[in-house]
This record gives sequence, structure tokens and C-alpha cells, in this order.
Amino acid sequence: MNKKISDEQATARQELEEFLAEWPTDAELDRKINQAIEEFADQAPTRAEVEQAVDKVARELPSKGEMQDAVNGFINELPEGDELGGLLKSGLNSLIEAMDSLKVEANKE
Repeated sequence: MNKKISDEQATARQELEEFLAEWPTDAELDRKINQAIEEFADQAPTRAEVEQAVDKVARELPSKGEMQDAVNGFINELPEGDELGGLLKSGLNSLIEAMDSLKVEANKE
């Protein structure tokens, strides 16, 4: 049993030594990090490109007035008063008819 544990520890030490031997030094890590930052910076848009994209989006968005007109137009098309009451009554009548129809079918069975 102790021999098995000893062998496992020796194997683990050997694997750790091999792993640490391949581990980059602090200087190598710094170089890789700096290289990644430079690559990211090279791919990132410039401030002018970002401003141009924001301006383009701003030009394509509807204005406050256009948005208000759209909302008001939608609100003006909604039913109200008698029309709304008629729609509700019609919907309820359809629901009652459907329930009555179901009752008739259930009673047949």
C-alpha cells in the first residue's frame, strides 16, 4: 500500500516538474500579454470610426417628433367608447356561444 502511494507521489512529482518546465517565465508571460494587447488595439476601431458609426445610427433613428407622431397615430386608431363596448360585447357573445356549443357536445357524449 505504501509502495503504491510512494509510486503515485513520484509520478505526480515527475508530471509537475515536466509541467513547470514548460511553464512560461514571467518575461514570456509579459511578452504574450503585451502582444495580445497590441493585437487587440490594432483591431479596435479608432475614435473617429466610433464617432462616425454613432452619427450614422443617430441619423437613422426617428426624431422625437416622428416618434410622438407614430405613438399618437397608434393611439388615435384604438377603438373607444361605443366601438370598444361593441367589440367587447361581440367577443363575450362569441365566448358564450362557444361554451354553449361545448356543453351541447358534452351532453351528447
